[in-house]
Amino acid sequence: LTPDNEEAYTDFILQEYKRRREGVWFFNNGEAVYLTPSHYMALQWIKMLDTGGYMDFRYAQRDMFYFTRACVLDNRCLGEIFTKSRRTGFTYQIICENINDGTMTSNAKLGIISKLGEDAEEAFLKLSYGIQNLPFFFLPLFISTSSDIAESIVSILCSFSLSSESLIMILFLTLL
Repeated sequence: LTPDNEEAYTDFILQEYKRRREGVWFFNNGEAVYLTPSHYMALQWIKMLDTGGYMDFRYAQRDMFYFTRACVLDNRCLGEIFTKSRRTGFTYQIICENINDGTMTSNAKLGIISKLGEDAEEAFLKLSYGIQNLPFFFLPLFISTSSDIAESIVSILCSFSLSSESLIMILFLTLL
């Protein structure tokens, strides 16, 4: 599947966008399991910087994606406070949520906030890697003079004043 033969795969591409909007059901050892749109995207299309591969399915992560989805859909919810231990996959979950929402929403403004600049930089690299490795039909259209996605994102970020103690990165993905 390349941009040159995408017309032959139009139905497949449209089906993948539908799965990104609605999620997907599948059978895991005979049990029907629903994947939220962002969880499906994480398992199927977003590569992780740490391994170069995709996330593995874990029930604990499925439940984290369920909770985040419930927070988004419930207009009574003001946000999510998630107390976690290390190695839960939460950072990648939120990165996948941002990538899925940001690459399907026109003029999306998504943020990464961290207590330390080094942590924020690491999360930003993971997010950039995930975006750079999306298939061509999911890549957002950037308005930039640079052909490098990461460089384009960094140039947008540099327009904000960032303190050395606390780094707040805001990613603007502009879709035409």
